[in-house]
Amino acid sequence: MSPDSAVPTVNAKTRPTSYTPDELAKVSHLAPNTVRHLFRRQTGVLLIERPERMHKRRYTTMRIPRSVAVRVLGAEFLAA
Repeated sequence: MSPDSAVPTVNAKTRPTSYTPDELAKVSHLAPNTVRHLFRRQTGVLLIERPERMHKRRYTTMRIPRSVAVRVLGAEFLAA
């Protein structure tokens, strides 16, 4: 298998319906922390939080729906 065949192509059928901050950071050329900051308080963003416990830090998982990403960043960032 050649390395090129391992890279998935993106079209309307395979386009993701939600993104992680790291994925949006790559396509928008922003830092992942900047993307997290931009989307943290946006309506429609899914935040799954595990609170801090005795000796474990807090974890937050963020998923950003495509519609919210287009609203905030614009459609030109997600045109693939």
